[in-house]
Amino acid sequence: MKTFDDIEKQYPLSEEENKIIDLRVQLVQKLVELRKEKKITQEQFAQLCGVKRSFIARIECNPSRTMTL
Repeated sequence: MKTFDDIEKQYPLSEEENKIIDLRVQLVQKLVELRKEKKITQEQFAQLCGVKRSFIARIECNPSRTMTL
């Protein structure tokens, strides 16, 4: 079974792709930080954003995943 490192070596990301992923991770980390500072649950945040709680959870658990803002 291949590991993530094996796959990454086989299909390396460009510097630009890495920068985009880093930016997404930073953005999600900041959103989680602010949500927790304001003592807002994922459910409340989802309602404010007009999305489902499961969408917020997916973003918070996997910030590098492709998403449209």
